[in-house]
Amino acid sequence: PGILHDGAFSRDELKEDENAILALYYKEGHLNAQVDTKVDWSDDKTRVSVVVNITEGVQTRVSSVDFQGNTLIADEEAMGAIDLTPGEPFRQYMVESDGNKLAAIISEKGYPYVRVAGEVAFSDDDAKAQIAYQIDESIYVEMGEVYITGNFRTRERVIRRELEIHPGEPFSPEKLLQTQRNIRDLEIFESVRFKAIGLKGELKLYPLLDF
Repeated sequence: PGILHDGAFSRDELKEDENAILALYYKEGHLNAQVDTKVDWSDDKTRVSVVVNITEGVQTRVSSVDFQGNTLIADEEAMGAIDLTPGEPFRQYMVESDGNKLAAIISEKGYPYVRVAGEVAFSDDDAKAQIAYQIDESIYVEMGEVYITGNFRTRERVIRRELEIHPGEPFSPEKLLQTQRNIRDLEIFESVRFKAIGLKGELKLYPLLDF
């Protein structure tokens, strides 16, 4: 019972509560936690007693993180970019998200084809998790010339002022995205299309801006 609720019993809410408790334990590294509830009704069916039985299991913590195959960033920079560091409760879903963070950093250095795969090894008692990230940097891609077409009433230099990408620089997905934002924020074009010419397996990317 509370200010806004009369304390009515709901099996659906009880199930949501079970899932909430499990989520809490998973977040703290209890990968095998179990939650069982028991409901006892009064004789007149007007009251229920809810007992929540929790089996916590072993808490798993990250014991070590290893980076294999990376030549572009130092291990210190890589470690600073991820959340599952030694000593933290282990959460399986974060292995992939941390791998994506590493891939994003490496991609910004001109390696858009980078692939990062996380592998986990558990100790016999499941108390420790060793994480190894296999990094395949693939090929280096640099920016080529930027071509602009369809701008019949707007001088090209006005558009080029908004470019974050420049020939000869490492290809940067973030700078290309920022360039798109800059040009669209001008609000002087009815439509703008961005095409990447040569990104599939090529060593240079030639952006084409079509107005």
